[in-house]
Amino acid sequence: MAVVAGIKQHAVAAALGVSPRTLRKWLHSYRRGGARGLKRRPIPGRPSRLSPAEARRLTRLLKRNPRALGFPTDRWTRLTLRELIFREFNACYRIDHIPHLIIRITGKKVSQLP
Repeated sequence: MAVVAGIKQHAVAAALGVSPRTLRKWLHSYRRGGARGLKRRPIPGRPSRLSPAEARRLTRLLKRNPRALGFPTDRWTRLTLRELIFREFNACYRIDHIPHLIIRITGKKVSQLP
């Protein structure tokens, strides 16, 4: 490592395009765990409210016209999607999270749904 070889931390950070603070974190991780300490770890977060099977079922439901499922419109909107998810899976999502959920599950934006 360049820092171990005597090169200043700020110079190494600049060469790598990271902040000195990031470089210090990397050094700390390296000193504690060697190369394994630098390995990426999953970022913890709240688990999805929908199981993988429910996500697959939602994908199938989204291929249908909203009117066929009892909604008053022909296009999926954040509101109709939120209602569908609550009705079918008893899971409540914030309206601003619906687009993120749909992209994660289907790979499409809400406006791209049939």
